[in-house]
Amino acid sequence: MVSATADFDRELNSFFLTFTVDEGERYKYGDVKVETTLPDLNADDLKALTLTRSGDTYSAAEVDKSLEAITTAVAAKGYAFVQVRPRGDRDYANRTIAVTYFVDEGARAYIERINIIGNDRTRDYVIRREFDIGEGDAYNQVLIEKAERRLKNLGYFRNVRIWSEQGSSVDKVIVNVQVDDKPTGEVSIGAGYSTSNGILAELSLTEKNFLGRGQYVRASVSKGITTDGKSGDSSYELSFTEPYLFDRRLEGGFDVYRRNYSDGDDGVHPYDETNTGGTIRFGVPINDDTTLGLFYEGYQQEISDVQSAYSSFVTPGDRFISIVGASLTYNTVDDYAFPRNGIYAQVKQEFAGVGGDATFLRTTGRVEYYKELVEDWDLIGHLGAKGGAMFGLDGDLETIDQFQVGGSIIRGFESNGIGPRDASGYPLGGRYFFAASAETIFPVPFVPQEYGFWGSLFADAGTLWSSDKTTASVDNDLALRASVGAGLVWQSPFGLLRADFAYPVMKEDTDRTQVFRFSGGTKF
Repeated sequence: MVSATADFDRELNSFFLTFTVDEGERYKYGDVKVETTLPDLNADDLKALTLTRSGDTYSAAEVDKSLEAITTAVAAKGYAFVQVRPRGDRDYANRTIAVTYFVDEGARAYIERINIIGNDRTRDYVIRREFDIGEGDAYNQVLIEKAERRLKNLGYFRNVRIWSEQGSSVDKVIVNVQVDDKPTGEVSIGAGYSTSNGILAELSLTEKNFLGRGQYVRASVSKGITTDGKSGDSSYELSFTEPYLFDRRLEGGFDVYRRNYSDGDDGVHPYDETNTGGTIRFGVPINDDTTLGLFYEGYQQEISDVQSAYSSFVTPGDRFISIVGASLTYNTVDDYAFPRNGIYAQVKQEFAGVGGDATFLRTTGRVEYYKELVEDWDLIGHLGAKGGAMFGLDGDLETIDQFQVGGSIIRGFESNGIGPRDASGYPLGGRYFFAASAETIFPVPFVPQEYGFWGSLFADAGTLWSSDKTTASVDNDLALRASVGAGLVWQSPFGLLRADFAYPVMKEDTDRTQVFRFSGGTKF
């Protein structure tokens, strides 16, 4: 920080503070080394644990994470009092910083007591479980700092402060944890509009720290009205998540729902559908950024009022769908609502056939990459890709089980707007799809940034092919579609809303295009 000034406005009886910050030149890592005086430790093995690589842009956050990784690995080998200290040697001429990590035994000190202060609502154990060390363990400053970051990331507190003081003897330490609880409940009343589904109103109740136990609870109800004024889609949902199941860093939860999809006159959804069921899910953390998910989903599907033109593709009646699956998720995104930096990647495998009336194997994958390209301009870059493949294990796949691709994935097309169709134009779905997107997001010029308006330029491409319902179908082969366009994004009080204008530059004759699309929400 270069300077700080305070200007007093007599009319408003207020001070205006101005901070001048100069971030300086950007540096890259020079040589990265690990040196240790401890026996039985291999410096090269410890170096492999670091995130700091020669030639990459220097990041203090990466140095901190590298300290944690080395400390945890060495402590696991029996060196309870390990101390890891980084030293940076700056080369001003080449703008590089050489980093050396020194690994020593450190002074012997034990945690005598952990005091929790200020938690009027949050239970003590919710705070204590974020520490990888406890009372009686060897004191380690790196692990204390890691716990402080975890507590801040929970979102339960306005402020978190941890400090240490002398205990009852020179080799004992008292750790004080001061927190300031903040409201974590939310009542949301919102409305949205989709060009394919019409108006949708939603009421939701969310509590991120239920009864101070750190549990997540959400209940929501939504009701839609179609573009022709008829009663539209509706849903009723309840979710519960316990982040520390069985007192371990194991996430467990369930969802129950009832979702109704109404008959439409446009051929996209020419029948009434009601799905009633739920999901049981578990999340097993592999490290701070990677999670293994395990889940079971079962739901009763009711199909009725099928328009006569489509009765050969959709069979009315009831059936039960039973699915078990697993997912692997890597997530370093900085903000779920409006990402600026980070990677979100997930691969998911699902098997339907543990009982029930459908048998298929479905594999999907998705990756999203966000990077702030020019910080001074708030210019954000986004690259995304997704795809899937599914196979019927006991005969052909039903039309309603196959993938459908449209404007939510490749802008410039209607919902279910691309892919195989029957001779009358009904979308049959497909067993394979892939899509990719490149986008740049920037503040709208001449509009104050606090209003939350952003512009975007994008290009989408992808396809859907190989329907199991090949009888009288058209365009069943792989054919690439692509579009370019521009959008307006608003960080509104109701969530993220966006309007996109897209023009297809590659399409098939049977595709259904849509120049304008309005939607809202960000999902991870």
